[in-house]
Amino acid sequence: MNTNELREAQLKSYREQQAELSKPFRTTPTPVALPTVNSQLHKLKNLLNEITALNISNLNLGSGSQAANQVNVNLDYKLNEMYNLIKVIKEDNKYSGRLVS
Repeated sequence: MNTNELREAQLKSYREQQAELSKPFRTTPTPVALPTVNSQLHKLKNLLNEITALNISNLNLGSGSQAANQVNVNLDYKLNEMYNLIKVIKEDNKYSGRLVS
């Protein structure tokens, strides 16, 4: 055996030992309830309302102030959240209807 093969065998043995030692401490994964498409659409509608409110308040604040920067950060976060939710609804759930009415 060369040194690489020996090292691989040692690592395999070590990993097996660690897996055996950690068995008593493992918990069984609990089943996760997936949200329904209707609840996701409702969340999307709420996000759209929040984004609209943030955008209007941002227009009223002007630019450069601490409050405007905080609103921009919150707006970016909500937009990313909305993008990810739309992606989940369209791609994961294969939803083809209207997202917002």
